[in-house]
Formats: sequence, structure tokens, C-alpha cells
Amino acid sequence: MEISVVGVGAVFLAVLLIVVLNWISGQRDKCVQQRAKSTLLQYLHQFLPHSSSPSLPGPPSFFLIGNMMELTHDHLPIHLTNLAQRYGKIYRLKCGNTTMVVLNSSEVIREALVKKWSDFAGRPVSYTGNIVSGGGHTISLGDYNEEWKAHRRLVHSALQRCYQQSLHNVIERQALHLRKVLIDYQGRAVDLSEDFTVAASNVITTLAFGKEYDKSSAELQQLHSCLNEIVALWGSSWISALDSFPLLRKLPNPVFSRLLKEVARRDEIITKHLNDYKSQDIENKDAITGSLLRGLDKHHNTENEELLTDLHVHMATVDLLIGGTETTAAWLNWTVAFLLHRPEVQTRVYEELCTVLEGRYPKYSDRHRLPVLRALISEVLRLRPVAPLAVPHRAIRDSRSAQLQQRENSVC
Repeated sequence: MEISVVGVGAVFLAVLLIVVLNWISGQRDKCVQQRAKSTLLQYLHQFLPHSSSPSLPGPPSFFLIGNMMELTHDHLPIHLTNLAQRYGKIYRLKCGNTTMVVLNSSEVIREALVKKWSDFAGRPVSYTGNIVSGGGHTISLGDYNEEWKAHRRLVHSALQRCYQQSLHNVIERQALHLRKVLIDYQGRAVDLSEDFTVAASNVITTLAFGKEYDKSSAELQQLHSCLNEIVALWGSSWISALDSFPLLRKLPNPVFSRLLKEVARRDEIITKHLNDYKSQDIENKDAITGSLLRGLDKHHNTENEELLTDLHVHMATVDLLIGGTETTAAWLNWTVAFLLHRPEVQTRVYEELCTVLEGRYPKYSDRHRLPVLRALISEVLRLRPVAPLAVPHRAIRDSRSAQLQQRENSVC
């Protein structure tokens, strides 16, 4: 997430202005003055350069903005890796009133998110995240609780049924169509990013709504424009500052207003698609939506304290669209780019496919027989990960081990 220096400076001035105005308003009478002074001191204390994890090293933090300047670098993952060389594989960064623990070692990350995953299964409280996720009702941004567990079971069961019944056929159909599109270019120099996006999108929209689109579809372009705008706006410093500096929520924020508008547009589009699906006379067997809705009805017929609603199906669809479209398209783009520069790898993958598959198209079950292809996939994801900083995690309890000691509610 990139944050401009100008944005950080503006945030600093805005917070300082609010603090001064609050302090001035507290001078109106003596009683109010004492209360305002106490509140002001309590509020300012959380921005002082100290850490909730005093044992962890980290760069010096500044009043109010903390270490936000460290997040202004263009290549943030590389910069965070450079900081690890100075402060160690576990260090802290302070942004406003939030202290984050940065894990910069595969061993430490594996220990926290694999071996002790249940300790770090939570998500940090986020004002803007709640808005984007429909109040925390997504699998990706929802906090770890009974409602989230029920939601995950619902989506996991639907995906399992989809995998067994239709996923392979949908992917193969789109892959063959993409192959035809590429052949039709007849060796001309082209930008393939849009073709990859359409192919990845059609897999998800077929599974979600039972619909396929071509590259010129206005409906598909509207959907992607909306989702891409939300992702871009959410990464803006004017949005992220609202989580670290709550007082900024009282000020006009054009970027935040645009985000609210795009979220409302997204929900309108998804609701229309779901309503269209429900109104179909014949259920599309490829669509995961039917499995989600049947699972939701079954859930309602059991005595559960945490009831799931249509909102959970709605947000599961959003997760599928955002998590399964641009991520896949970006990986395909980088794979082609790397293979163009390494034709010998391209030859090895092609020869393996011809030898092992003997002329047929690959299936997911063939993956263990295709080590060169699996190595290619892993290497591209290593060099160009789709989410290099992943999603923040929150410790839901005190966690202690040989390498990592974190208190409850710490963010990493």
C-alpha cells in the first residue's frame, strides 16, 4: 500500500488542527476545560513515541504520525526487508495509535501462521475494512468468531461441491477459448492483460452467476471498473489514515466519499446478479451460488445461535470476484513475461506436458505428475506474489514460542 509524503503531511496537519480546535473549545468554561484537558492528554498519549511491545526493536517514531513515513516507499516489501536487516526478523512499526509487528522471516511466518495459526486467526479492527467488507461479513476480512466459522463452512462446502461437479469443465472451457484468442493474433505483438482478465473473470462469473462475457461486454467492464476502483481507493493514504486517526473521520474526505459510492455501486451490481440468478426457471449447475443458497437454507433449518443471512452469500461472491480475478490474471501476465525471457524453461514445461499427458488436456489431479510445471508456478509466485504483504492478522490470545512472543490483540 503506497502512501505519499504529501498525504502523510496532510494527515499530520489535519490531526494537529483537530487537536488544537478541541483544546480551544475546551477553554470555554473551567469545568469543561478540565475535562477537555484530560481527554486531550489521554488522546495525545497514545501517539507518543512508545510501543505496546517495548521489547521489540524498530525505527524511531515521530509524534502523531509514528512510522508512517516508512510506508511511503515505492517498493514497500523491499523496504521492509531492508529494515529487517537493521532491526531483525521481528520488529515493530507504529502508525498513529496502532502498533504493527512485522514478521520478515519464512521461519517466523510459518510458526505464526501455520504452526500457531489459531493464535493469529483474528483480524484487526478496521473502520474502513468494515465498510468494504459489509460490516466484516467476508471470509478474507472477517474476524475469527463463531459467525465467521459458520460462514467459512458454508463457502468451503459450496466450493467442494463445485470442484467435484463443474470447476474443471469451466476452467477447461475458458482455457480453450483463450487458446483460440491467442492463436487468432497470428504472432502479432499484443497486450495480453485484458484477455487474461476476461478469461479469469469468466471462470468466476460462470461459477458465481452462470454467466460468461466477451471482452467488449459493458456489464463486465462496469463490474471490473467498480472492483478495481475500490481496491485502489482502499489503498489510498486518505483512507488508511481513517483507521489510525479516528478524529479525521469528522472532516470532509472526497476520497472516502468516492469509496462509499463505489461500495454502494458494487453492492447494487452483486445484488442484481444474485436476484437474476434466483429468478431463473432452471438452475445453472455450474453456479456456486446455488450451493451457497441451499447451504444457507439448511443452516436456517438448524438451531444455530449464529445465523447466516443473504449478506454472507453476497459478500462470499465479492470475495470470489476480487480474490479470483485480478490475482489470476496478474500471475498469468508475469508467467508469460518470465517465459519469454527463459525459453529453455518454456521448452521443459512443454515437453513435460506432452510426455506425461500424452496429448490430452491437464487436470488438477495431474499436478503431482508435473513437477516442472509446479516449480514454474511456485517460482513465479515467489518472484511476483499476488499479495506481497498479505492481510494483517490479530492475535486472539497471548502467544509464546521460541521465536515469537505476542500479546493478545497485537497486529502482525
